[in-house]
Amino acid sequence: MAGQVGAAAGEIVRTRREPALVALRRQRAARRRLTVWGAGTVVGAGGAVGALVPMLSSGATTSGVFLLVVCLGLLLWAGAGAVRAVHDLRLRSRVVAALPPPQPSRTAVAGEIRGPVDRLNKMSDDLRHLVAMIGVVDEPGVLALRRDVVEAADEAEQRLRRIARELTGVLRARRSAPADARPSLEETAGRLRADLDTGVAEYGELVGAATHAVEASRQLSTRVFAVPEVTDRLQALATGMRELSEG
Repeated sequence: MAGQVGAAAGEIVRTRREPALVALRRQRAARRRLTVWGAGTVVGAGGAVGALVPMLSSGATTSGVFLLVVCLGLLLWAGAGAVRAVHDLRLRSRVVAALPPPQPSRTAVAGEIRGPVDRLNKMSDDLRHLVAMIGVVDEPGVLALRRDVVEAADEAEQRLRRIARELTGVLRARRSAPADARPSLEETAGRLRADLDTGVAEYGELVGAATHAVEASRQLSTRVFAVPEVTDRLQALATGMRELSEG
């Protein structure tokens, strides 16, 4: 139980610090600021029109002029804020587009399978770091393939985490199950554990392939026709991850 509480706390800290999630939170905050400034602009414009129309029809009054000045000031202030908010939202959106999608959530699992799940956690972090090092940074095709590899890897990781969650449920049920139900639970647990171990091992092989791709891309970076070869390696990685996600 203490280990699961610690894992849950670690997951909360990780999600707070993950760059993709931080960027998404900042993008949502920028959208909220734009909404507020936009509402202020609308209120200022509406108030200015409402103050100006009576002045045109029946003449200016002190209170009317004061209201018009206040509304125009609000309009200018909110309009300037809206312009800044639009610029900030564009910047935040570019950051979100440049970053890989957030990593799959990491729920706590039974202590018996914490070893392979911890290895999966580490390999997932390593893979994201390695994929970012493959190829030419400013080549659009390579950037798109990097994202494709990460998305395929996330699908494979989610499949393995589903197996881990199912296995955790079976292991918990086995502890309190009657004696006649335990053999079937043992069989199910054994099958799920084999699937988990095999999947984590295959995921590790693909992470190893990513390591080799990084080394190869560094050698290819000095060659004129490096991009097609880097693209082939990224496509192979993405294909391998999709095959793993399909089981």
